[in-house]
Amino acid sequence: MNVPKATQRLKFREANEADAAFFLKLMNEPDYHRYIGNRQISDLARAATYVREKLIQSYRSNGFGLWLVTRLSDGEPLGICGIVEREGFDGPDLGYAFLAEYGGSGFAREAAHAVQKHAERELELTQLLAIVTPDNSRSVKLLQKLGFTRSDEMAFPGTDDLVNIYCWKAALD
Repeated sequence: MNVPKATQRLKFREANEADAAFFLKLMNEPDYHRYIGNRQISDLARAATYVREKLIQSYRSNGFGLWLVTRLSDGEPLGICGIVEREGFDGPDLGYAFLAEYGGSGFAREAAHAVQKHAERELELTQLLAIVTPDNSRSVKLLQKLGFTRSDEMAFPGTDDLVNIYCWKAALD
């Protein structure tokens, strides 16, 4: 299994259909709808289908995806963080979402930094993008701390919704 290494407080693993209840909760939080979108995940069956058709499929097709982030001490699922390959963009992007109850804890930054290192060292990616809605100031601050810089603005493919594109380039030795 090709997942990022554990951090001081976090562990990563591939999501599976047994995680449907967690995804149902996460994907129905107000900030998820506001900043990421409403994926119409309204029950456990739809959540399990999402995990199977989107996340597991990405692991198989790309060798990466959005990994479940759990607390190292007790295995409690906190959020997701990983790398997404999307049509209409010039490369894979860093994605993350955490339950609101863990906001301000530094978990998102810790997880995103681990994924960033994994992308560079294990997957040998030389750049990552990040897609952010213009009003998501918390994500912008996190990305800037990780060394991402704003590179573009565009309509998200298939919508009229404007997003800002941030880019991080690996330090080439």
